[in-house]
Amino acid sequence: MAGSPEYLKLLDDMRDLHIRKNAGYAGHSTDPWCNFRQCEAFGISAVDGVITRMSDKWSRVQSLWKDKDNDQVGESVEDTLMDLAAYSLILVCLLRESDD
Repeated sequence: MAGSPEYLKLLDDMRDLHIRKNAGYAGHSTDPWCNFRQCEAFGISAVDGVITRMSDKWSRVQSLWKDKDNDQVGESVEDTLMDLAAYSLILVCLLRESDD
C-alpha cells in the first residue's frame, strides 16, 4: 500500500487550507511568508514568530484536551492540530530558505 488513504487525504486538506489561508494573509504578495516576516519589524525573526505561533497552538491543544468546553471560538482539537502541522511545515520552509 502507498500509505494510509486517511493520512493522504489530510495532506490534501492541509494543502487546500494553506492555499486559502495564504491568500488571506499574504494577499497579492509574491512572498508566501510575508506575514511571518512582519515579526521582524518588532525585532523577532520569522522563524521565532512561527515557533511562537506553534507554542500558542500547543497550549490550545493542551487546554482543549483537558476540557473541550474551553473552546470558545469553534476551533476544535483537530483544527488546532492541523494548524500546528501546517506551522511545522512552514518552519521547515523558512529553515531551508535560511540555509540557501
